Amino acid sequence: MVTNLSLRERILCLLNRLPVPIFDAFVNVLLGRALMVCSSKGIFDVLHGSPRLAAEVGSKIGMSTRGVHVLLQTMEAAGYVVREGERFRNSRISERWLTKTSPHYIGNLLRYFERLFYRWEFLGETAQRGEPRKTYFEFFGDDDWEIYVYGMMDLARILMPQVLKTVSLPSTAKRLLDIGGSHGLYSIELCKRYQELSAEVLDFEKAVEVGRRITDKFGMSSRVVHRTGDFKNDDLGSGYDVVLAFNVIHGLKPLENLSLMKKIAAALNNGGVVFIMDQVRDGVSTSSLSRLIPAIVGLNLFNEIGGNAYTYGEIRDWCNEAGLVGCVEKKLRVPGVAVIQARKP
Repeated sequence: MVTNLSLRERILCLLNRLPVPIFDAFVNVLLGRALMVCSSKGIFDVLHGSPRLAAEVGSKIGMSTRGVHVLLQTMEAAGYVVREGERFRNSRISERWLTKTSPHYIGNLLRYFERLFYRWEFLGETAQRGEPRKTYFEFFGDDDWEIYVYGMMDLARILMPQVLKTVSLPSTAKRLLDIGGSHGLYSIELCKRYQELSAEVLDFEKAVEVGRRITDKFGMSSRVVHRTGDFKNDDLGSGYDVVLAFNVIHGLKPLENLSLMKKIAAALNNGGVVFIMDQVRDGVSTSSLSRLIPAIVGLNLFNEIGGNAYTYGEIRDWCNEAGLVGCVEKKLRVPGVAVIQARKP
């Protein structure tokens, strides 16, 4: 993504003279793995603020000089570090996204990608079976749940400014249900904005344990509570003015999503609204990222839990069949991500 093709390379690519499958199957995969290693080992944090020799970096993080040097050479070629003589420093991209002192840090999300990397080995088997042999939470240990929740919180911080511009709650809203909300950050920020609002975050037990600690750190435990449950199989409750289903439907099969929309409709008060945020497939978009990101997310969720990414039309039909009306899609600035809003009449 950060490597720029030269004019000659772009022309060769357009003429189908470059062996693009080599780049996708070898270069991009190994580059992603190297990036995960550099992030998890703290290399970008060591380079924060001043250029350093590979030996200095290795000494601080307990890695060999040779190993660090090879990794830094790769990061330089990809645009994540800049070389100054024998020293290396972070590029602007790494300073913004990969150093823990940055408010835009996404290192937790990369740590979660590391966990995904190992399970991608089973993709061929999943495709042959039509579903994964084991779902992701059957693989998860306590560390995995914490990495997952903090990774999802990194993603939420990226999306939050656009979400707050897009999600407008009724002035009379008092109760919010956040389905699969783990970290609770969306509920926390909405409760800060709407002073009469309280929220419940519904998720698996291990995600709830981590989410409660996060909510405590924000000092919002009196208004944002976490409830253990399985939204796919359990009753959601009732009496809610707002329901959030953020990054949920891509983990479900079509009939499961229809069932979920019916549960949401039953949980909402008359006039209540649901906001569905997800990676939404769009066959007419001219943006390759807007097409590719939902497709890749759908493929990953298919391998993780048997899910997929869906079109706005599919989501609208589930809402309508569940008795939810006024369905509208609002695309966010992040490629492939949209918020779909509907209400209970």
